[in-house]
Amino acid sequence: MAMVVGALGLVGAIASASYDYAFPAVASFLAGSFAFASSEALTRLKARLRGSGGGTSRARHLQNLLDIALLAVLALPATAFNALDRLFLPLMLVGLLRLAATLAPARWENAWRDRTSVALILLVAAWFGSLEQAMAVLCVATLGFCLFFRRKSQITLA
Repeated sequence: MAMVVGALGLVGAIASASYDYAFPAVASFLAGSFAFASSEALTRLKARLRGSGGGTSRARHLQNLLDIALLAVLALPATAFNALDRLFLPLMLVGLLRLAATLAPARWENAWRDRTSVALILLVAAWFGSLEQAMAVLCVATLGFCLFFRRKSQITLA
């Protein structure tokens, strides 16, 4: 049931974003990501109680789905006219959040993978009408976090 609610939340988010309604789009994404996170937590709990391995491929697919939906929700109501300009900040934000999840210490990894908390921050920004500025601030903060925990001035393995 939570998967259906999550899917409906993401579809509603993309539909709202396509009509340039940023606040309802981010609110629907928040509801959908919370439903997906609840479903994944219940699946892990059931697997732990049964003594079997967790569904890591399902969690990875859900994470990819949430990232794609977040890209659409943040790029569609943007004020830029060019499609590449509309995609720049959301793509950078999602990419940096994924990078931070891989570079972070183990205790912070799940926090950087959580899209519900990002959606909650962006919901407050959408309420005040500064969604693009909040995305830029989150990008800079995430990049700073990546460089802080890397202890070198490089963020790639090369």
